[in-house]
Amino acid sequence: MKTFIKTTLFAACLFMSLFLFADSIPTLGTRDTKGVRTLVPPPPAAYIEGDTLSICLAMPSQI
Repeated sequence: MKTFIKTTLFAACLFMSLFLFADSIPTLGTRDTKGVRTLVPPPPAAYIEGDTLSICLAMPSQI
């Protein structure tokens, strides 16, 4: 009986950890005809200030 209680408690803790440590699924992007979600970041931007060439890449948080 002790083994059953320990196994049940372990399974419950393992099941609860799935919800505690799971990441949320991002819903940004578009789906094509096959149901695959694609997320296309904006293209890099380049600009010149005086003698300095700056290239800005998209940050993942800004997509």
